[in-house]
Amino acid sequence: MNALKRMHLLIALVPLASVGLLTGCGGAESSVVGASAIRVGTYNSQAVALAYGRSRPFLERVERMGEQRKQAQAAGDQARVDELEAAGKALQKRLHQQVFSGAAIDEVVAMIADDLARIADEWDLGPIVAEGAYDGPAAEFVDVTGPIVNLFDPTAKTRRYVEQILKSTPTKHGSVKCE
Repeated sequence: MNALKRMHLLIALVPLASVGLLTGCGGAESSVVGASAIRVGTYNSQAVALAYGRSRPFLERVERMGEQRKQAQAAGDQARVDELEAAGKALQKRLHQQVFSGAAIDEVVAMIADDLARIADEWDLGPIVAEGAYDGPAAEFVDVTGPIVNLFDPTAKTRRYVEQILKSTPTKHGSVKCE
């Protein structure tokens, strides 16, 4: 399957994750149904969200928001200060929902789409989807959580946290309240 077809299939399947079809299970999945089975890459969205949330790009985003807030305070622009504080709280809440409740990580997937296509090529996969988002016929599931987490250059501490997530039973979306 060429990269363009794979990306189209990925784009078609990603919304499934956001309508509650994420079930997730921490370890590698593998089930071969037949010789013509499509190889579907899967990832644990909570582990990927954690790696992203501790990554340099995410931390730089938060730092930029903090600097913008300081500038707005110095300029006496309370409306901008309030806007940035609300955006920061919303960002933290969203990340907590993604890491602890398995909320969809569509924005993270969009950021790494080219890397996912490369991983799919290297691993000879069709689509790469969140665990539980694909239930098609004749599929072999291959866990690529590790290579995806590695895209965020995780520290040793982040790797330990990811391992803990992969060992735990994922929670159902919405079961952890982040206020």
